Amino acid sequence: MSNADNIKRRRKKSKAYRKACMIINMCFTILIALVIIFGLTHTFTKKNKYRNQGVAAYKEANYEEAIEYFEKALKRNQWFSEKVDVDTELYLADSYIKIEDFNSAKQVYVRILSSYSDKYYDKDEIEYLLTVMDNLILFSKGDYIGTLDALKEAVNRGYTELSLYVAICYEKMYDYDNMKQYYDIYSSANGLNSYLALKYTQYYILMEDYSQALNYASQGVNLTDTEYVKELSYLEIVCNAKLTNYAVAYELSKAYIVNYPEDITGKELNEYLDTRINMDEVPINDKFNLFDDEL
Repeated sequence: MSNADNIKRRRKKSKAYRKACMIINMCFTILIALVIIFGLTHTFTKKNKYRNQGVAAYKEANYEEAIEYFEKALKRNQWFSEKVDVDTELYLADSYIKIEDFNSAKQVYVRILSSYSDKYYDKDEIEYLLTVMDNLILFSKGDYIGTLDALKEAVNRGYTELSLYVAICYEKMYDYDNMKQYYDIYSSANGLNSYLALKYTQYYILMEDYSQALNYASQGVNLTDTEYVKELSYLEIVCNAKLTNYAVAYELSKAYIVNYPEDITGKELNEYLDTRINMDEVPINDKFNLFDDEL
């Protein structure tokens, strides 16, 4: 083979080599790009955005909305997020508790124990919370006596929000003094809401302390939480009547029947108060017992 042929052959090999190197480099570059893209999609996701939106909704007591955001956050696969995910799971469980979905809260605690490293949570505490959920599930089924001691223990361990359930247990057992004690614990930790205002009003009416009852009823109707405003408005009228504040009671009753025109009892109470304000004789069939000699 001539020298010219050798040169041509070497040139062809060199050209093929360069082409092969180019292809290899291109493949390697594409592979690196794919790895970077894959890494970015699993490092920078909407997980934290959804979690933060969930926390904001939780703090506003919009628990169902919070649950939606927390579940969206947990569905986003993101590297190095286990610690954040555990915290999100704990928020999610507490949100379920707030809406009294104890079975779902229990499932979250089970998932924490089975899916995450216990370096990110207190294993003993999560296992304890599972027993609390079991008792709350029984509570929701009406087992007030059987769950009382376990719920009291939880309150003693610092879960003061559960004092609400202890109070309800005592109420179902007609133990009103202990009922009030645990409502006090809940109120001290969480402040007054319309439900608590109603329970305090009912308690003091039962104790025939109408001044205190009126105090809580009046506070309750002015809260931003309006869930029990109708019941509180009615009892505010009753308390004023019991305290012989007939003019005030009558004005409140007029507003009440405007706000709740479908309430027959409210209309009847307004009619009784009208006879009292207009100096009629003792009303016939005073089923409200508002106009006895003691008043």
